[in-house]
Amino acid sequence: MKGPCKADLPALLFLFALLLLWQAAAAGMDAAYTLPSPLQIIQKLWELRVLLFTVHLPATMTVTALGLAFSPALGLALAVAMDASGLVRRVLYPLVVVSQTIPTTAIAPLFVLWFGYGIWSKVLVTVLITFFPITITVYVSQAPSLDDLYVDLAAG
Repeated sequence: MKGPCKADLPALLFLFALLLLWQAAAAGMDAAYTLPSPLQIIQKLWELRVLLFTVHLPATMTVTALGLAFSPALGLALAVAMDASGLVRRVLYPLVVVSQTIPTTAIAPLFVLWFGYGIWSKVLVTVLITFFPITITVYVSQAPSLDDLYVDLAAG
């Protein structure tokens, strides 16, 4: 059996070759604003490390945590509602599916217009991305057993 390092060697060599190709292409263009080299990116990240880790990382983690806190509740509630009522399923299921056909990059500016540039427009984008898999997974895979779940929950 191959060791873990030997198994990953082809992928690591390919990644290294891509980075070398990128570095060479960036050096040939000599236009850092269009195609910065990997070394320029690492240098800039190192220069901005304090700002990135003290300001931007906590802000991103807050948005992510809030979005991931709301998504399971919304997804589970939606799945249970769709299972409990045929009318709710016929009304909401198409909207849930359609919500995933619109690219996030197209709808995010609308959220900024509607909810402002604050934290809630970003949280809403996180919820939009994450609630769909939760809703569909619970609805499709657990729908036949939700009646048993209700019984178990009622029994305590």
